[in-house]
Amino acid sequence: MAPRDLILFKPGLLHSMESTELPFSFYCVHFDLYVPAEPAGPAPLVNANPTPPRGPQLKLARADFHYPDHSAVADLGEFYRMQKILGSMVEVHRQKFPGYLLELKSLFSLFFLAVYSQGAGSSRIPSEQRWFPPEVNQVIQEISRSPGSAPSLTELARKVHLQPSSLSHLYKRYTGCSIASFIRLSRIALARHLLLETPLKMSAIAAETGFYDLHHFSRVFKELEGISPSQFRNMKF
Repeated sequence: MAPRDLILFKPGLLHSMESTELPFSFYCVHFDLYVPAEPAGPAPLVNANPTPPRGPQLKLARADFHYPDHSAVADLGEFYRMQKILGSMVEVHRQKFPGYLLELKSLFSLFFLAVYSQGAGSSRIPSEQRWFPPEVNQVIQEISRSPGSAPSLTELARKVHLQPSSLSHLYKRYTGCSIASFIRLSRIALARHLLLETPLKMSAIAAETGFYDLHHFSRVFKELEGISPSQFRNMKF
């Protein structure tokens, strides 16, 4: 595990967490998912002058569906959307304005749907295409294709036929961050993969991910992940 990781535990699964190197903290959300219960039989005939029934009319039943054994965010576009939802949940819980519990439940429903849909298969429409306009989709695809040599803002704007300032405004409106921030996050995501899956030296990883030098790479990595690249590589997973 590493900073920013998200884990979904199946119901009834015993689990524990500990770190032998660094102290850490995390948010833990326990939930049961309930849905409207199906009627047991055909609906009764409606009287001409019905008597208003007493008590609640909506019956809920615990949802019965397959939980994935594990879940991971498959694309950075979805990662940004989930990050925005989580940030909103934390802020709503911190402020506790009237009605905050209802807002938290709504946000969590959106968040859980995003997590669960990651395992729904490749036949689904890519998540970023469901949530972003075409220009933002294309920017995400262009950057994700090769984070280490991502196009400049001017080049991206030319590709989507917008002025650079208009593209920046549009992108931030839908993702909550700047294009430059997304490029950095994409490069660090690639760096995480190279650190764990390859024997490349740090200097080679820095070059592959588009950083000026090893110092620049280490500084940005620690800023986003909370630990240095060497600490990340040496962690026990």
